[in-house]
Amino acid sequence: MNLRLPTHFGEGYKSASQMARRITEAWGAEALFCCSCPSERLTPEKTNTQVSDFLCPDCVERYQLKSQSKMLGGRVLGSNYQKMLDAVLGDRSPNFFLLHYQIPEWMVRNLIIIPRFAISPAVIIRRKPLSATAERKHWTGYVLDVGLIPASAKIPLIVEGAEIPRRAVREQFARIARIQTLKPG
Repeated sequence: MNLRLPTHFGEGYKSASQMARRITEAWGAEALFCCSCPSERLTPEKTNTQVSDFLCPDCVERYQLKSQSKMLGGRVLGSNYQKMLDAVLGDRSPNFFLLHYQIPEWMVRNLIIIPRFAISPAVIIRRKPLSATAERKHWTGYVLDVGLIPASAKIPLIVEGAEIPRRAVREQFARIARIQTLKPG
């Protein structure tokens, strides 16, 4: 897996967050794989698809990529609060890839997957709505509180620049996935 991010996808953007989004999503389209089945690729969703960035062409699992230049751990900014909350409550939430990259090198340092069934309404924290004078007035985003998610549901794919074997990632994902099928005794 190439851990160098394709920075040319960020050309022409003034906003650092939009530039990083374009760069990391382009990297994801080439490097990410399905953790739920043997598919070695994910298909990018159409631009502005709510709640999902990638789709597995084989098992139809949905994935969202969140990236940041600071270490993963606490909170990660998300997009539309109500759309994500509806997805979680409707059992349609995506699996989350959380990517930590290093600048100025634009190298992937860490990547984890959080399975969709580990995402509860409690970890989707509503942000303050944008002001009435903002371009997208009253729009409300969310923060994914990664600290509230159990450590066993944070499956590493890349740790400090070292890739974890895909087989090991899928085995851990499958072990955790069995939890969602358990019925109360």
